[in-house]
Amino acid sequence: NMEYLALIIVLSVFGAYVLVSCLMFIFPVCKVKNRIVIPHIDSNIILGAHRGGSLERLENSLPAFQHARETGMHLLEMDVQLTKDKLVVVHHDPSLERLTGVDRKVSEFNYDELPRCKEEVKSHFGFETYSLKPDIDNRRIPLLRDVFRENPNIAINIDLKGGSDELMHEVYKLIIEFQREEITYFGDMNETRNMRAQRMGADAGVRTFASIKYTILICLAYFC
Repeated sequence: NMEYLALIIVLSVFGAYVLVSCLMFIFPVCKVKNRIVIPHIDSNIILGAHRGGSLERLENSLPAFQHARETGMHLLEMDVQLTKDKLVVVHHDPSLERLTGVDRKVSEFNYDELPRCKEEVKSHFGFETYSLKPDIDNRRIPLLRDVFRENPNIAINIDLKGGSDELMHEVYKLIIEFQREEITYFGDMNETRNMRAQRMGADAGVRTFASIKYTILICLAYFC
């Protein structure tokens, strides 16, 4: 009868869904194509330091990235922007106010004019405050070039801030210059801009990370 046929169809569809889900979980389609390369690490578990480890050191700073390496992190995450004189610096917020007390943008300053970080910096979410350690922390906002120079063998994930194609191009040139094509991800949380980064990096094999839209789709496909 029709009820029995409907039950067979529903069970067949559900069974096929479970089978495909299990196969994709065991053999993800992006596993080989877009695998993160971590030198000297043979593990599926990757330890990453967000902004180098906020609250353990001054976020997005050279001492933070050094501390992350020394504590066993496999990957450094950081944010970059472009100064008025077109140098790539490591900084997260749209304004300099939270870190420096100056409510202006990075792009309004030449690199040598950028204000120094405050002695006490609130976390991005405002829950805690980090007090700079004079003998450890460097109050100067670092250049991405210096980060690459001091961290040559560790994987790095770079979040492009501000939506500038010029910033994207400058970061790409630095990745090529320091021969980091195999251990560097860069991209934008915006899907359209992230696709531009993907096309830019394709010829040299530079990878991009997942945009917010793509991340949501992955989660829906996994849990639904």
